[in-house]
Amino acid sequence: MNKKQQLIYKYEPSWMDSGNVPDKYLSDPDYRVSQRKNSDKTLPVMICAHGYSASTYEWEEFREYAEANSRILVSNILLGGHGRSVYEFEASTWEDWGKPILEEYRALAEQGYTNLNLIGSSTGATLMLYYLLNGTFGSQPAPGHLFLIDPFILSMDKLFPLVPLLGKFIRNLPFTRFSAEERMHYYVNRPSSTLIELYQLTRKTRNLFKSNPVLPHQTHITVYKARTDNTADPQSAVLIGKSLSGSEGEKPEIIMVNTNKHVFTRRKGRKNWSEKDTVLQHKTFDEIMGKI
Repeated sequence: MNKKQQLIYKYEPSWMDSGNVPDKYLSDPDYRVSQRKNSDKTLPVMICAHGYSASTYEWEEFREYAEANSRILVSNILLGGHGRSVYEFEASTWEDWGKPILEEYRALAEQGYTNLNLIGSSTGATLMLYYLLNGTFGSQPAPGHLFLIDPFILSMDKLFPLVPLLGKFIRNLPFTRFSAEERMHYYVNRPSSTLIELYQLTRKTRNLFKSNPVLPHQTHITVYKARTDNTADPQSAVLIGKSLSGSEGEKPEIIMVNTNKHVFTRRKGRKNWSEKDTVLQHKTFDEIMGKI
């Protein structure tokens, strides 16, 4: 770490930024179904992907809930460049972020799992949608269901399209409104290089919409979108609904949710969480499990 970096990034030893609290995914093979032994390959598998600057912490509650209340197997994936240190995050690209999703999907398909499904929150949802529309899964079995939780397609920050320009002058845009617990699992520092990568991903995904892509006939899409969201514009869900269709004209299912929490499926670390929020979270988990 050089002096210039020390001036840019300020963090405590207990923050994920420091590299002292690596994500459990990096040391616990149980986070990936492909690494488990003697799993029933006919059981449905859900591959989860978290959002920009987050970690597997974002989907830990779903993993625990699904595996305690159903026969669904859950791969809780850590995106590339995440869950390590802010310096590794700064050096990563959006292609790096998505590689672990594709690697786990490929490994499960090769091992003979036949009921593969995807669920992503925010940027994790964007990555999964991009790969589906871009044909990245190729000759592998297409996902049975893709669930998108607050997909980040359009930003609520109307200056977001200026990120490529502003990034030349501003190296870091920290997000400081995290609780102490959240700082152990989310990057507080947000290097402008990563915001540029995020912008490129959203732009490429929207460009795919313009070609009127046809979804694989066996893949269903369900979008859960918070009506009030300071991060992902609710119009993201509207755009997905208008732009995509299946081979027989079927449209994605769009569910607008009465909440003001971005990625409302995550309770851990949040200060302003109520019993009503828990009811909504569990209702959504049950709906998702019921669809696969």
